[in-house]
Amino acid sequence: MDSGNIIEFIFTLNIFFILPFMTLSRNQFLSLLDESGIFSAKDVIALQETQDDSSETALDLAKTLVKNKKLNEFQIKMILQHKGDRLVLGDYLILREIGAGGMGKVYLAEHRRMKRKVALKTLPTKIALDEESIGRFQREVQAAAKLSHPNIVTAYDAGEAKGVSYFVMEYVDGINLSDLIKEHGVLQVDVAVNYIIQAAKGLGFAHSEGIIHRDIKPANLLLDLKGTVKILDMGLARIDNLEPSEVPATQLTESGSVKGTLDYMSPEQAQNTHAADARSDIYSLGCSLYYLLTSRVMYPADSFVKKILAHLEQPIPSIQKQRPEVPDELEAIFHKMVSKEPVERYNSTAELIEALESIPLDQSSQTDQPQQEPIQIQPGPRTAVLDEDLSTLFSLYKDDECFSEYGRICLDSTVMQPKARYPFMRWLLPLGFLALLWWAVSNQHLFFSPLKNPAKTATGAPEKAVSNPADKKSTIPVNPADNDRAAASRALELGGVVEISVDAEPQVIEKLSELPTGEFQTRKILLHENKQVLDEDLKWFCYLKNLETLDLYDTNITDVGIAHLKALPALSKIDLYNTKTGDAGLEQLSQFGTLRSITMQHTAVTNEGLKYLSGLSSLDSLNLGNTGINDSGLTHLKSLAGLQWLQLSFTNVTDSGLLYLQDLKSLRELYLTETQVTDDGKNLLMEALPECSIMQ
Repeated sequence: MDSGNIIEFIFTLNIFFILPFMTLSRNQFLSLLDESGIFSAKDVIALQETQDDSSETALDLAKTLVKNKKLNEFQIKMILQHKGDRLVLGDYLILREIGAGGMGKVYLAEHRRMKRKVALKTLPTKIALDEESIGRFQREVQAAAKLSHPNIVTAYDAGEAKGVSYFVMEYVDGINLSDLIKEHGVLQVDVAVNYIIQAAKGLGFAHSEGIIHRDIKPANLLLDLKGTVKILDMGLARIDNLEPSEVPATQLTESGSVKGTLDYMSPEQAQNTHAADARSDIYSLGCSLYYLLTSRVMYPADSFVKKILAHLEQPIPSIQKQRPEVPDELEAIFHKMVSKEPVERYNSTAELIEALESIPLDQSSQTDQPQQEPIQIQPGPRTAVLDEDLSTLFSLYKDDECFSEYGRICLDSTVMQPKARYPFMRWLLPLGFLALLWWAVSNQHLFFSPLKNPAKTATGAPEKAVSNPADKKSTIPVNPADNDRAAASRALELGGVVEISVDAEPQVIEKLSELPTGEFQTRKILLHENKQVLDEDLKWFCYLKNLETLDLYDTNITDVGIAHLKALPALSKIDLYNTKTGDAGLEQLSQFGTLRSITMQHTAVTNEGLKYLSGLSSLDSLNLGNTGINDSGLTHLKSLAGLQWLQLSFTNVTDSGLLYLQDLKSLRELYLTETQVTDDGKNLLMEALPECSIMQ
């Protein structure tokens, strides 16, 4: 290279990965290659013998390997970081990282013998080290193996190597529907319907195998080069719900336990992820249809809680207001898909598909592939020609490359732009900024002087430090006239969220400053996953005559706190998931005859405590998952004639216990995951309750 090419080369490379080459000899680099396991010992020896010229450097060898397509930049980076051994997992060679999410990283990989490109997902260490989670992972892998369908990304393999558990699936070259809309705008009506029908077919097959996705959204619907829609993450759908308290990375920024993406999540799933069944996926598919036709989410909101409440309470928006050409039949189907109550939706994807296919649209929507001029999707990853000086060696596969977890996700941006003569110029500004930032941090004493005296207020008195509002020792009201304000204020001080009603209009309040000055009624108090909440705080919520919902999910509340709840004549829902409550708490709750929903999952409730439920005639939803109850406890549920939803997963219930449920004719959903119930016991109950869906 001449001096000009050397300058261009250095600045084109990522400087943090050029530096190791400056001190690394050719033989040292060969040693790292040998340790990586990418090449056989025979191949490494051959490399050693091909060039004995001592003037050839490690960098020259790396350039040659890339030019001959033996290695790529990602692999070289890993090798230089002494992580080359991570590039080989079992029969698979890692080519590059193509995505990351709440369940680990996803790589483009290649089967070393079959030379088939695949997507390989690794489990995070925190899950891989947990025996229970690994056990569930293995069971879900077995379930995923059943899902062979043209509209589902195919699962190929799973294994464990070098302490890493991994899941191998089909690598699909295409674009997800979310990015498709961002790139090309809204779809024609017949095309959108076609894509939803394809997704519904894939979901229908999964549902028939007992798998619920729980995170259907445009970003999880991949369109391949042939126009086929494939559902992503279908096999790991339940894996992503192993821990109800886990929030998916990149999806939520506020505290919450729900799984999936809020803009497409059903109301029942937002309240309890284990409540999601096939109809929940249909709801999410309806939200996706709305996005494909409008490029908007159904309920845009600026916070976690507001989005959840919108799905629960706000009217269903009209597609026709934005797309007048949408047929009335499709508008009606959409409204049924996203009904607030599961019982009002389609019972199955088969019903949904039949309805969609009956819409009088262009014939293209009635086939598996739309007949209109297709959107052009560039095949394969972006490539560049390596010129003589290999100035693009490490500019390949940069962050601007367009890949999703399972395939390429961008279109026009894959076209290569002419390279500037001096590409190093683009590095000057960021490098200069970093240098300036380093200098500023190192010399901050020039700009800031330590405070020798406390700041003074306008009166000259020292300014007092502001304490945490949750630590304030306020006087707990005893049935005051304006207890709604006091209770709402306390909940907000603790970092919670409240829903109030002003002149019968609901308002979600997240800050004290948002409380109106006039009268209002406090209807919902949400203290979800708030470890600041203590038993004493519940005294503030006594005598709230309009309180309907009290969310204490994953707080430090005990039975002592529940005993503070007294006059709550409108209370219909309480969530005590993973609290320190038990039988005494249930006894206290038995006084609230208006209760319709109780969540006691992951609590200390026993068979003895269930006797206090017998008088709650309005109860229609009961979550007893992960508790110590068994068959004898179910005898106390026989009187709950209105019960529609029951969670008994991860309990010691057997076939004998199901006999006590045969008279619950209103029961529509029963969850029995990880119980001792057999297929015979399940089938016997299904005969007694033919309208009940049993998830096992």
